[in-house]
Amino acid sequence: PKTPKPQNPKTPEFWILMESKKFKGCLIGDSNVGKTCLLKTQLGEPFNPDEPPTLADEVHEFDFQWHDSTVKLMIVDWPGDAVFCSATMSYFKGCKVIIGCYDASDISSFEKLVEMTDEGLTQLGPKALQNVVIFLVGTKSDKGVNVTDDDVAEYIE
Repeated sequence: PKTPKPQNPKTPEFWILMESKKFKGCLIGDSNVGKTCLLKTQLGEPFNPDEPPTLADEVHEFDFQWHDSTVKLMIVDWPGDAVFCSATMSYFKGCKVIIGCYDASDISSFEKLVEMTDEGLTQLGPKALQNVVIFLVGTKSDKGVNVTDDDVAEYIE
């Protein structure tokens, strides 16, 4: 069966989600695609090109402004190693935001992300996906781009 897709972030459901003021998300992707660096720079830390691999899940909480409200976001940064993939899938439960990262210079990292995401979304089922927002983030584009906009668009459709 075809993997159920979440609601479009341009729909009213996305705005309802943002009004909830506190929600959980997870950061997923293959090993060494830059998930932790992406998260840490968004938390205001300087970029570290020598960031060591994530060896266990790390939980980060931060607040951000959304219109006139402060929204609390708890993001779980999972190791990308295949050993952790089944645990990652179970952690999709309760997530309102899934940030999927892939190395834009490596098509295999995008293919692994698609596989990982499809498996997790299938486990959640269509009802749980009604208020889930998924972001796909290509990292390392400074090293060249081998994942095209067409690759991403094909997956989204």
